[in-house]
Amino acid sequence: MNLTLYKGKLIAASKGYDLLKRKSDALKVRFRDIMKQIYSTKVGMADQSSSAFFSLTAAEYAAGNVWLWYN
Repeated sequence: MNLTLYKGKLIAASKGYDLLKRKSDALKVRFRDIMKQIYSTKVGMADQSSSAFFSLTAAEYAAGNVWLWYN
């Protein structure tokens, strides 16, 4: 009787472990996807801010707004 009870507990525990393992794997995949999005956003922001700074500098130079550098 006890052997059957423990066999049932062992089966339930292994099913629970497998379920948690699958959930953990799914969360790791989701985390990696989110980190890839964050990385691509950071790289895009760096490129855009560099381009914006260059455009601002070119506009100030074209407008003759040199006095800002002396203040």
